Amino acid sequence: MSNLVHTHRAAARDALGRFARVPLSSSLTILILGFAISMPLLLYKLAESMNRVAENYQYANTITLFLSLPRENGEQHTDSGQEIRALMLDLLVLPMIDDVRHVPRDQAFDEFKQGSGLSGILDGLPRNPLPEILLVSTVENISAEDMESLKGRLQRNSLVASVTYDRIWPVCIAAISGYSHIR
Repeated sequence: MSNLVHTHRAAARDALGRFARVPLSSSLTILILGFAISMPLLLYKLAESMNRVAENYQYANTITLFLSLPRENGEQHTDSGQEIRALMLDLLVLPMIDDVRHVPRDQAFDEFKQGSGLSGILDGLPRNPLPEILLVSTVENISAEDMESLKGRLQRNSLVASVTYDRIWPVCIAAISGYSHIR
């Protein structure tokens, strides 16, 4: 047993001596080994995180409608609320649509002011430049082709000025999540 301890001490002294002779090279070697050993754990944690992001991505199936309601002297007609409610009811009948939420111009403007940090500048505007907004939530498993078809259908509505939805991030997140699926 004494011989084993003596051999280990000699080996440790020899290793520390070589480390002391070339400290930079030895330190870099240890750093690279540590990184190489930890790489599987880092990749596992990254894949796990991406799967959580994919599960919680709430706007993947949301289409934003910017409405163009008729205006009088910069203000909306008083019957615009009825037009918006009628459009919302028309949309809820479509089988690809799960929910429709109205974001009034004033609420959108207030949220933009708070989120952008430009409230001082935006307060100087003579009027609210934002349109009325409808957030349209589609069914969970809608295909990309159906999403494009729905977008085209919504754009043809006379009250709708613009239709947008984020089609790149949901595809990327789904691809990464599928590639790194952890069981």
